[in-house]
Amino acid sequence: MGTPVRTRMYGPVLTESTISGVAPAIPAGADREDSLGACTVTEPETPVPWTGPEWDDPALTRLAERLRDAHRRVAPLPAETRRRLIRHLLVITDLAKRDPELAARKLEAFLADFHRAPDAR
Repeated sequence: MGTPVRTRMYGPVLTESTISGVAPAIPAGADREDSLGACTVTEPETPVPWTGPEWDDPALTRLAERLRDAHRRVAPLPAETRRRLIRHLLVITDLAKRDPELAARKLEAFLADFHRAPDAR
């Protein structure tokens, strides 16, 4: 049996015996990968590390920082209270994707209520 060669598409694994009728014969001294053409297996590129967003919107950056800060403040609370407040923060985070201004106002109201609540500390 021949060496398996995977096609670029998610097709079946082909062997030398099944592709010999379609692939040209490999000339002497030629690189095997170059001779197989479309059946060449390429290694994935090394992923580029994420360096942050490619946009600079101070309002969105401030909103993201305030959301992170709110999550940090909620984290040490008792489990039941923490779950309830994190749900609110996730709703605000989701809203920020569609309407950042409204999300900022909702976060401001959330933080005001959070600071006034006796069980928030």
